[in-house]
Amino acid sequence: MNTRVYLLLAAGMAFYGSATPVSKLVSDVFPIYAGSAARLLIAGLVLLPFMLKLDPSCFKRTRHDWYVIIGVAIIGNLGFTFLMLYGMQMISGVMGSVIMSATPAVTAMGAVLFMGEHINARKIGALGLGVGGTLLMHLTSGGEGSGNSLVLGSLLVFGAICCEATYTLLGKLGSNDMKPITLACLSALLSGVILVPWLLWEWPGEAVDGMSFSDALALIWWGVGTMALGTLCWYRGIKQVPGHIAAAFMAIMPLSALILSYVLLGEMFEWMHLVGFGLAFGGVILMIREHRKQARMH
Repeated sequence: MNTRVYLLLAAGMAFYGSATPVSKLVSDVFPIYAGSAARLLIAGLVLLPFMLKLDPSCFKRTRHDWYVIIGVAIIGNLGFTFLMLYGMQMISGVMGSVIMSATPAVTAMGAVLFMGEHINARKIGALGLGVGGTLLMHLTSGGEGSGNSLVLGSLLVFGAICCEATYTLLGKLGSNDMKPITLACLSALLSGVILVPWLLWEWPGEAVDGMSFSDALALIWWGVGTMALGTLCWYRGIKQVPGHIAAAFMAIMPLSALILSYVLLGEMFEWMHLVGFGLAFGGVILMIREHRKQARMH
């Protein structure tokens, strides 16, 4: 497996990780459905010219392909976006990063249960190292909110990471038969079009007039960075690796979310997070080494 594939996976997860703090910025300003629709349409329209150039037969898909596209649109795009936006209204960016640290384990378990992938003790240890490292970073971190709102917000964000895991596994199925950019673009446009009525209903003219430059920038990155670029990098990478290898790289997503929560949301830094970062990154390295070892054996 070449370094370029690993860089694509790492970049995809870093872009995805930015969704946690950025979604909090977006949900504080924009209506939920309108913000979701704008994100999906922006991502789809950015990817559209590249899809048409790289895949001239992009719309000539099999029935199986369309099932995958619809699944990604509904579960991966709409499900993730709604749950993340609603959940991040109730909890802090750091708390959202804590919950996102379960994503590698959820994805790896899905790959084993539903895709029949083999996983050994060393791979389980690598995944555990990644999850444990990201959890360690938050041992001294607190979240905003309390009581029912904190519990509900945490459950919603956990639901979002389950959608993210499904998104990855469906994307791996679909990317065997179609170009990653085609899957990303068509699923984004489909889910965005579904939400157009809510966009028109929720987003009156005065909301646009009162939008600041930073608000607009957050919304644009919510579509272009966290979805268009993130999806393109991620799907190009997972096309070439097993699902449990992709799961190891998901440890980068909560790390990205945590760092950007400091930068964008001004949340408190703890030195213990550096230890957690080292453990999580070590999990990624161990998984790569194990995969290379098995590749040489075959």
